[in-house]
Amino acid sequence: MPDRLIAGDAPVAVLVNPAAGDDDPPDLPESVRVEKMSETVELGESLRRLVADGAAVIGVVGGDGSTGCAAGVAADSDVTLWPVPGGTLNHFSRDLGIATVEEAVAALAGRRTRRVDLGEVAGVAFVNNASIGMYADLVRHREHLEARLPLGKWSCAAIATMRTVGGARAIHLEIDGRPERAFMVFVGNNRYEGLGEGTRPRIDEGLLDVVVLRAPRRLARATLIALSLSGRLTRSRFVRRTAVSEVHVRLAEPSSLAHDGEARPIDGEVTFRSRVAALEVIVP
Repeated sequence: MPDRLIAGDAPVAVLVNPAAGDDDPPDLPESVRVEKMSETVELGESLRRLVADGAAVIGVVGGDGSTGCAAGVAADSDVTLWPVPGGTLNHFSRDLGIATVEEAVAALAGRRTRRVDLGEVAGVAFVNNASIGMYADLVRHREHLEARLPLGKWSCAAIATMRTVGGARAIHLEIDGRPERAFMVFVGNNRYEGLGEGTRPRIDEGLLDVVVLRAPRRLARATLIALSLSGRLTRSRFVRRTAVSEVHVRLAEPSSLAHDGEARPIDGEVTFRSRVAALEVIVP
């Protein structure tokens, strides 16, 4: 879908999450209405209030979890999302070509927008990915190590892999009616270059990147760790990967769902789907 330009006088409003990034407030244009996130009012409710007050462009200066919430509100309200990186990693804004606040401000000045896809599961929108099982634990362990130890990315990833896989618990579920015993189900909003890592060449294919890491009863944890560390896991028989627009998962027991770094309990049946071109977003 071709880019378009928004009106130069379109009202812009953002919420700032002081806990997501630096202590200093970001340097934003005077024309932007800036409010701090409330500790007592739910984020989505605050964003919907900005829309009700007339904002045509909304955003959150925070991490991917906050951005995912804002993206859902923007798509449902038919307003434009302005991604302003203010968290630790900001994968979504980086995949759009916006890595800093300065680049976000420059993109806003250019007024160019594009339609991209959103993922959705259990009524919750996600801009990057959602998962059931050990993937969220692996990412959390790795980021914890990167933030606290003077080690390189790959060293942290190796330690996190050993910790996570060593304590992983298999979950029983059905995926589109097919029984599986798995360590995780990963669902990306469009296709990733790696196994839930790296970048996405496109966020407008209308596809979900579905990765199932199987847990055969005879699979030794040492084998899984070795495959992960050697980079051969994605080519092993333990991984099933597909690109679809929708996937249905039935859980045999309660589990947890991670989405854009946030987590919540889930049970029963959930459907992951791609909301094709649902989100208009400011781009460079």
